[in-house]
Amino acid sequence: MYKVLIAEDEPFIGDSIRKMMERFGPEFEVCACVYDGEAALERLEEESFDVVLTDIRMPGMDGIEVLRRIDRDYPNIITVVISGYEIFDYARKALKYHASEYLLKPVSIDNMKELLAKLKVLLVEREKEQHYQKIFSAVGVGGGEKKEDGSGKEQLAESVRQYLEGHYGEKITTKELSKKFGLVPSYLSTLFRQEQGMSPSDYLNRLRIERAKALLLENMFLTVREIAEITGYADQLYFSKVFKKETGMTPSDFRAAFGKRQD
Repeated sequence: MYKVLIAEDEPFIGDSIRKMMERFGPEFEVCACVYDGEAALERLEEESFDVVLTDIRMPGMDGIEVLRRIDRDYPNIITVVISGYEIFDYARKALKYHASEYLLKPVSIDNMKELLAKLKVLLVEREKEQHYQKIFSAVGVGGGEKKEDGSGKEQLAESVRQYLEGHYGEKITTKELSKKFGLVPSYLSTLFRQEQGMSPSDYLNRLRIERAKALLLENMFLTVREIAEITGYADQLYFSKVFKKETGMTPSDFRAAFGKRQD
């Protein structure tokens, strides 16, 4: 499944796009719909995405700035511009930040089908080993001598994993993690995914949820909000959403079903 983030300040349009993507693109999962640029960047720091669709005009940070940040910090993400007819020329300026495609509002079914077909091609190309090899040859590990043998990659991925295990309760972004290990975000994510089968952000989320499950059962005196904070989630509602996605239950329901009251 390809993970999608939609940034659209008109909820009806965002929800319509989500429904069409999920109906006509079973390979795509819309994991988040946000309503402004700041929220989009926050979600990108917390979770990995393959595709981002962003409106141009939104309150606060606009879509152009979102595209600029993605182009700088997450170059492997495929971006799509959402634009109204009256600002079509403005939307085209986003192409300088490597936006791959654009959607004109109102979005038709035919346009969505065409977009999904193009995205599939782009995503398959991105995943080809030849593409990854170009990244590996262009970026050295830790800023020093390149280590392209399997043992070097495995050792680096293990170091990242151990760091996440020891710091899961802290705020960790892909950008900060990459800086710590002297890598660019795209290289770190690709390398870690090859060795661990998932991105660093996905691994961190699963790690946090496993720790939260243990705390819910072992420490009945801790509130859900406190457990969220201990495991690195500043927003209790977001924590509950991630927890339910991973377990199929809310934190409270999980505790009620499996926990034992302490005397």
